[in-house]
Amino acid sequence: MTLFRRLCFNVAAPLALAASLAASLAVAAPPARAEVVKIGGTGAVTALLVAMAEPFQRFSPQDTLEVLSGLGSSGGTAAVEAGAIALAVTGRPLSPKEVAQGLLVLPMLETPFIFCTARPEPFPLTTAGLIRIYAGEVMKYPNGESIGLILRPRGDAQTLFMLRSISGMDEALAKARLRPELPVAGNDQDNMEAARRLAGAFSGFPLTQLMTEPNTLQRLPLDGAEPTLAAARAGAYKLKLQVTLIVRADMSPGAKRFVAFLDSPEAVTLMEKYGADRTR
Repeated sequence: MTLFRRLCFNVAAPLALAASLAASLAVAAPPARAEVVKIGGTGAVTALLVAMAEPFQRFSPQDTLEVLSGLGSSGGTAAVEAGAIALAVTGRPLSPKEVAQGLLVLPMLETPFIFCTARPEPFPLTTAGLIRIYAGEVMKYPNGESIGLILRPRGDAQTLFMLRSISGMDEALAKARLRPELPVAGNDQDNMEAARRLAGAFSGFPLTQLMTEPNTLQRLPLDGAEPTLAAARAGAYKLKLQVTLIVRADMSPGAKRFVAFLDSPEAVTLMEKYGADRTR
């Protein structure tokens, strides 16, 4: 055998072996296991998650997204901790007790938080005026109709958001809770339902919910800023709610695929369509 032929053999043989091994591994690699990925939590994004189910299946054909409604931020977090669902969506930070359970927080989206009225005519609102409404100092609209203020429970994610984000809201809410005639909506969907049926209703909503659930509510400008995603991006509209994902450290492969899906162009476009920006 000539030197040239021996060199060709010495190089080609390992390459052929490597190619054969790679091919056998590719054939032997098991397909990703099909999974029903269960998710639930804050009603701010329940309808948005339902809209994500079909594009997620296109992104990961072996998986199905199952959206559980009515859990709320706390219920969703507890369900993840118990292993009943793969992911929770929440509008509040984890409590020290929840952190101690080893739960992890992943960014999901940011959406404007908007105050709305069931009155057909919107009116400009200021932070000072908002505080006066909750404190009971202003109880009628400019046209004389009674303001149908809707409250949320004390530990609710939206209540905690307002307390963190709006100066003076703690005292105003304390005064509002002294008024037994005011309804308390237990979750985001109850809040929307109350706003639909209560004459002169007034309450706050994430823009994602307003854009994904049927309603005729008027969105109120705040401190001169329009209640839009564009105004929030520009920094003019200040109230922005962060919605995060809560997962276990040992989250399932399907849950990991859903987190990856959120960065896909289709998911990002869907979030923007319904009033939110992807956060990372």
